[in-house]
Amino acid sequence: MFRAPILIVFVALAAVAQPVPPAAQSKFAIGGTATDSLRGNPVPGIEVTLYLRESLLQTTTTDPSGHFGFAGLSPGKYGLYAHGPGYQQQGYEQHRRLNTGIVVGPGIESGNLAFRLKSESSISGTVTDEFNEPVRSGEVYLFFSFYAGIGAGEVLPLRKSITSDSGTYYFGALEEGNYYLVVAAHPWYARHETDSDQPISVDSRREEPRNSGEAYSIGEHRHSPLDVAFPTTYYVNARDSGQATMIALKAGENANLDFHLSTVPALRLKVRGVPALENAAGPLKLSEQIFGVSRPVTTNYVGKEGGELTGLAPGHYVLEYPAQGSNQAEQQSIDLDADTEIGPGEGGRLAGKVVGTVELGSEGPCLRCKVILVHLPSYQLYAAQSDSNGFQIDQPVRPGRYQVLVLKQEGYCTKQITALGARVVGTEVEIPSSADVRLTVYLTKDFGTITGLAKRDGKPVSAAAINLVPDDPMHNLIQFRDDQSDSDGSFELREIVPGSYTVIAVAEGWDLDRTNPDELKRYLGDGVKVQVQAGDHLQVKLNVQAKAGVSK
Repeated sequence: MFRAPILIVFVALAAVAQPVPPAAQSKFAIGGTATDSLRGNPVPGIEVTLYLRESLLQTTTTDPSGHFGFAGLSPGKYGLYAHGPGYQQQGYEQHRRLNTGIVVGPGIESGNLAFRLKSESSISGTVTDEFNEPVRSGEVYLFFSFYAGIGAGEVLPLRKSITSDSGTYYFGALEEGNYYLVVAAHPWYARHETDSDQPISVDSRREEPRNSGEAYSIGEHRHSPLDVAFPTTYYVNARDSGQATMIALKAGENANLDFHLSTVPALRLKVRGVPALENAAGPLKLSEQIFGVSRPVTTNYVGKEGGELTGLAPGHYVLEYPAQGSNQAEQQSIDLDADTEIGPGEGGRLAGKVVGTVELGSEGPCLRCKVILVHLPSYQLYAAQSDSNGFQIDQPVRPGRYQVLVLKQEGYCTKQITALGARVVGTEVEIPSSADVRLTVYLTKDFGTITGLAKRDGKPVSAAAINLVPDDPMHNLIQFRDDQSDSDGSFELREIVPGSYTVIAVAEGWDLDRTNPDELKRYLGDGVKVQVQAGDHLQVKLNVQAKAGVSK
């Protein structure tokens, strides 16, 4: 795989390319035709750039027949990128973050490439309620499943759209990939009550929703049929991120995805007063976590007599008390499924503090590492920055299984994790409820490298997915490594933590589910088993396997 800069800024490109002196001319060239990956037609007016390592060499624009070319090239491996109207920046044969480098030299054909451009996609739809009426002013969140190459994909926020008066939303100029959609909205007719309110009589209601029925009771509190809420809804019709359906968006696809929301009885969260809240400078803050993003839900000032938060749908929330003097604001986790009364420190299934250190071996603790806990399978994120005192997750961490990621100093990888108050399996941590947890993450810069060739029937295969699979892959996701074979079939796997692995090559295997042992198992038998030690530079030859369900 050719590795170019993460961010490539196309500024004043016309001034970048300089003529190559005749004395430096060589007989090698890179050329081809840019075509639309779906329709197959040539695409004119596309800007194509050529990189050598991380340096931009030349820029050109496809002619009316979609043709492009670069001449005067020395032997080597080059990166090829393109973008234009309707086509976001993309590398040659790009899949996720991987693309194929172009190798030029004696006996290597590089002048007749087919650069299949993936056109932009879109997602749109309509949000309606149970009466098929449009839901106005709803918040539609779009998340992108970013495959970071470190094991599991991170679900990251991308954009937010507000539904129109007709309930519609739209996200355009999207690249091919995996997405999630979430809707948070309020019924326009909802009327929320507190304990001090009188129940609303059926006869006195105005703006009553159709088929609202009679008033209902929860416990001893009699609710109005207008005291309702929409639960935060994940596509398709899921109430929790772990049950959300991933949207596999193809190049050029205009997906129409509708939401139909149904109301549920609104819940109340009553907070018992304590003297410390009487003179609090700020309000109580209630938020919910959507794939690790904190979405504010409501606020309310309370005093020593307490207070109420109303109009809530069932769900997982974080309640934050106002800071008192020099003390930090206290947070607690609440799984709300009924009217609830709570006091400070009484959160439902509340986890204790999660603290720890990141160790750099002989260099001591890391002072600038960002630690991220990824809850599996919901992909909710908890993050903290380390300093001389280590790191501390500032919000309550829900119990469950976590992948621990460290955004580290250059040249380090996670080697081992130990924990007090939690269970470590491989490089994952299982955090129990109501426990204080201390993590120690050990990083290393003593790792190995594997290079090789991917072939089928003795011939090099370009753009094959290369995967380094650790033993016990389910609990060592961060030890996976991947690459995509270049035009001569070569590949390189770097920063490999010492251990036992199997290397596999799969044509069109960019979307293999690493969390599914059965899917991986079918390819391991035809892979190459390796034992990697610190400082190793191993070479392997791989047979490129066909992806299950895809013909050769």
